[in-house]
Amino acid sequence: MSQIASTAQNKARPQHDISNVQFLVVDDYDFVRRIVTEGLKSCGTTKIHAAQHGREAIAFLKHRSATISDSGPRRHDGFSPRPH
Repeated sequence: MSQIASTAQNKARPQHDISNVQFLVVDDYDFVRRIVTEGLKSCGTTKIHAAQHGREAIAFLKHRSATISDSGPRRHDGFSPRPH
């Protein structure tokens, strides 16, 4: 492997061990869920769950604690509380 490729690969690695962190990827589009999942796997985690929409995610999270971030939902702003 060239020194340039090795340096680029090292920069892409996370600075923290995330191998035991669980992730929930939520997106309407399957291809987006797959891309994000593959990116997370390349960072060293395998504890990845996927949901197609918010209701599916909420059902998954009912008995778990989580930190939630949303980068651009279409039906909801992702930050405001949503009435049930």
